[in-house]
Amino acid sequence: MSRKVKIAGEVKNIAVLFRLDANRETGLGHLSRCLNLAQEFMNRGWAAYFAGNLDHYAKARIIAAGGEIARNWPEKEGQTTLELPREMALLYRAAKITCAQVLVTDCYTLPADYHQKARKLFPLVVMIDDLNAAPTATHLLINHNIFALRLSYRPVFPEMKLLLGSRYALLPIAFRNIGPKEICPEVKNILITLGGSDPSGLTIKALKALQLSGAGIRWDVVVGPGFAKREFFQELTVSDQRINLHYAPDTLLPLFTKSDLVICASGVTAMEAAATGTPALIFILAENQQPNAEEMDRQGVAVNLGWGKAISEEAVAVEIATLAQEVGRRAKMSETGRALFDGYGPVRCVDTIQELLERGG
Repeated sequence: MSRKVKIAGEVKNIAVLFRLDANRETGLGHLSRCLNLAQEFMNRGWAAYFAGNLDHYAKARIIAAGGEIARNWPEKEGQTTLELPREMALLYRAAKITCAQVLVTDCYTLPADYHQKARKLFPLVVMIDDLNAAPTATHLLINHNIFALRLSYRPVFPEMKLLLGSRYALLPIAFRNIGPKEICPEVKNILITLGGSDPSGLTIKALKALQLSGAGIRWDVVVGPGFAKREFFQELTVSDQRINLHYAPDTLLPLFTKSDLVICASGVTAMEAAATGTPALIFILAENQQPNAEEMDRQGVAVNLGWGKAISEEAVAVEIATLAQEVGRRAKMSETGRALFDGYGPVRCVDTIQELLERGG
């Protein structure tokens, strides 16, 4: 059931419903940013419900974070987004079950007219977006990417509010108030973290590039929940004592804190690296990440390695070795990243959502 909290002088049952798809192979970045936003809601007494095509791993993460699953959604894991009539019927039922006042969507495959129809079910409809692919019919749109201020959104309704850029980055609460990072002249600890499943094998490419570069004396490697052949990574630790494996950790913060460099994808993980002041070399893994990687490189937050499949191990090794030698450049990257990503994005987003609710949308 939804919870009672005081808003604008009166007690209301208040809840938020998140609509997204996620499993251990795809969509974990979307799940992470939704959970970070949900945490801010829950800290203020809201109930946070999640609906969509969610596998067992995604559901376990939601429940562990204090969220709740809208049980009316189809239980078949991996099912694709449904046709509009079925989607809306399920959404209508979820709205009734949860009594949610706010719908937040983070899903690229929702049918056309979904948000316009959803406005009839919820006082406030919010979309988390990366692509600016089509006119948007929500009350509020959040694009937390560093390049978002360059986009020209086309709202269906002129009163739609936009929250754009790194000021609204949906990072975990632990990434707030992080102090300056000590940038050591010698790079010793290097972190590799490349998503939940890494189907392109970029973790192996990064490790081979590190071996070629000669950088670092300890390499922390995150093995995601969807990684195949985990025994292969275990064998690597025997042949190279610099490699230390971490299996699907709940948070990357301790690893960021002790790392001098990080090699990661150019999504939420790159933002987390910036927030901790950790210089990063970032791969592009999907089209929606490309503008983020290019802008982070342009603003001096990270080094854009380009598409992971396209760049050679030798080219990655050169970039690693070059950055490792340039202590002044790493110090500037650290300072710039912390200034751009202060960790208070979820606070600003929920503040705006509550203000819109109090004004009646």
